Amino acid sequence: MPSQKLPNQVGVLHNYAEAIIQAKENGLMISQEELQEANHIINRVIHLSPRYAKFYCTRGRILAAFGKFHEAKTAIRRAIDMEESTKKDYAIRINDYLYHLSRIQTNEFSQVFSEKIALTEKSFDEAKAEIDDSISKLKTENLQMLGFFTAIISFTIGSLNILGNKNFLESALLILILSGSLVLAFVGFGLLFQSKIQHPWRTVAISLLSLFTIAGSLAAYYFVS
Repeated sequence: MPSQKLPNQVGVLHNYAEAIIQAKENGLMISQEELQEANHIINRVIHLSPRYAKFYCTRGRILAAFGKFHEAKTAIRRAIDMEESTKKDYAIRINDYLYHLSRIQTNEFSQVFSEKIALTEKSFDEAKAEIDDSISKLKTENLQMLGFFTAIISFTIGSLNILGNKNFLESALLILILSGSLVLAFVGFGLLFQSKIQHPWRTVAISLLSLFTIAGSLAAYYFVS
């Protein structure tokens, strides 16, 4: 590594760090370790020669590769401020600094924009999931309500048929059997359309009560008849 073989040659060290960030900016496969090495080198270069403007521009480019856009822009603006206007290539250097500053600002905007799009898509997916869940619950409630009214109609028609042919006690027992059966049917109907059972103990208690009602009424009707 240049930093080990030529620890005080700022020109060689800077060229090495600049070559790494140039390769990274051009889409070549540069590892994080190599970027870290370039960052370490440019910091050493600036420590040894803090008055050379271009070194700060290179530091800004390396910082931008790590996503530290604010620090990167600060470093490049410092390079612009430090560049000596008396040099013949002043305009070329300033134009180069401005190019890198503009590119970093564009990359920063693209990253922020991408993050906002990802956040918007996530919010949209969450809202869609909530709407789908609400629609599913509404369908379940409507089906349960339909089953409830069907049970009432069946109970009414069945009761009228029973009362027409039996005495009071037999009719009462048969109506209890019918009621228990309808309650069980309604509970089962609700379970078919619920992905998650709400109040499971209440459901079990109602089902057991209905079964006991049916069993007790059947036994009593057997002895009465």
